[in-house]
This record gives sequence, structure tokens and C-alpha cells, in this order.
Amino acid sequence: MEFREKEILRLRQQGIEEKYHSIYDSYVFIGRQYIEFTMQDIYPPVVRIMLPKFFMDMPSTLAKQKYPSEHRPTVIKTSPDLSINFAFQYFEKNIAEEDIPKAARYYYSMFQKCYPGYDYLDFDQCFRGDKDEVLAWYIYSNPTITDVVFNVHAFMAVEGHLLQGIFNAPEKSFYEWKPYITEIFKSVTSARDN
Repeated sequence: MEFREKEILRLRQQGIEEKYHSIYDSYVFIGRQYIEFTMQDIYPPVVRIMLPKFFMDMPSTLAKQKYPSEHRPTVIKTSPDLSINFAFQYFEKNIAEEDIPKAARYYYSMFQKCYPGYDYLDFDQCFRGDKDEVLAWYIYSNPTITDVVFNVHAFMAVEGHLLQGIFNAPEKSFYEWKPYITEIFKSVTSARDN
């Protein structure tokens, strides 16, 4: 009887994942948790992005520990347990859409030179939105004392300025979130367009 109940639960879970598979659905199921995404202003009145509704601003004391450089991202959203993070930096310098992949490659090669011991997993790009806007990203992992942390650094232009987005999570959580990361970064838009 126990086997049958487990099979029913597995099939129910599979059905939920098939029905709710986009951040634009009423919710998605990530790591045994129902997560609702909402459009949020991260650099008002310019940049908006779909993020989990329950994510909060990382307290500044913790942000200084997690991102010790003085050039840390200016916006850091985190899960309540502080394990899943989205961070953003909006630059004032103008950038053309065709220069986004070049900027991503520059950061990617600089990172590889500074941190040769990290495991570099992927570099890719795609279009976002209906305006042929470019999204470029790379993925790497780095060991920590307690776990391996996976990082995605994404680059795009909003109103002609470079926006860098960062996602990081422990290895297990990364693979649970991976199907949604590109969709989240592709959701970036100018608040003035709405």
C-alpha cells in the first residue's frame, strides 16, 4: 500500500510540474516549495524583473560578508534562509545591444584569469523580449567551506545601459532552479515601457 501512495504522490508532483512550468504561471514548484513570482522594480523607475514574491533585500551587514568587495552589487535579493541570491548592478555607461556578448566575454575571461581554480561550465547567449535584446551569461562553480556554490553572471542592456545580474545557490538548489534562471533574466524590462 505504501508503494502505491508514493507512486500517487510522484504522479501528482509530475502533473503539477507539467502544468506550472513558467515563472508567469500562478506559481512554480522548485525544491519542494511553491514559489510565486511577481514583477518587481529593482532600479526604479528603470529596471523591473520577475522575482520570487517572498525574496527580501539582503541585510547590508550580510551583503558585506557575502560580497566583500567595495564594488558589490547594489541590489541583492535573497531567500529567507539566505541560500538563494539574485544580485544586480546597473551601470551608468552606455552600451549597445551588439556589445553585450563582448562585455560578457570580457568579464568571463577576466574571471578565469583571477580565479583559475573555479570550474567554468557554460557561456551562452540568446535574445530576450520581442525587440531582439541580447542576454549573455556564463556559469561557474566555486568550492566553499560547506558546499559548492554555483553562479550565473548575466549581462543585458536596459535603456542603453549595462545591467549585470548574478544568481548563486548551493549545488543542489542550483539544479532545482536552473530551468527557471534564463527565464528570470529574460524577464528584465524597463519600467518605463509598461
